[in-house]
Amino acid sequence: MKIWMMVALLALGSSSYAHEGDHGGDQEKVMFSVTTDEDGNTSELSASVEQVADSPTWDGLGNPPMGVGAATEVATEWMKKEYAGFTQFVPERIELAKVFSEGAPGRWSYTIMFSASGELAGVVVRHQFTAVVLLDGTVIKPKVYKEKVEGAPEESGAEGNGVEAKP
Repeated sequence: MKIWMMVALLALGSSSYAHEGDHGGDQEKVMFSVTTDEDGNTSELSASVEQVADSPTWDGLGNPPMGVGAATEVATEWMKKEYAGFTQFVPERIELAKVFSEGAPGRWSYTIMFSASGELAGVVVRHQFTAVVLLDGTVIKPKVYKEKVEGAPEESGAEGNGVEAKP
């Protein structure tokens, strides 16, 4: 059972897929990634099917509408704005994958993992960040859901609107 779950998680981690609903919503969206940190906070990279459908199609043959260099540049600039204090973003993994959504056939996206470093409060820190870039240059902004702690006041649930505008 554990091996099957690991295989399923690995398969989902290497592609994006559409599903109905989200934390309290009923709109169909495309899920690119969901992670949980050690504090129980969940970070979700997702976009509406409509947002993905607005990006260019590609059949997987020849060069994609947006090359890897352009996608990396767009993601790096977005990271610098989004994560102030980090000054260097070095791509460590770049993946171009087909988006699996009936509402947005033939769409692809880049998932780029960055190793970031910088100085925060006088301390040199390193961290890994992931960016999803659609083939029109749209960077998908992560939504963060805070873990509810018993007795703590309720929080709004998500930070950010989830989708960053095109450059």
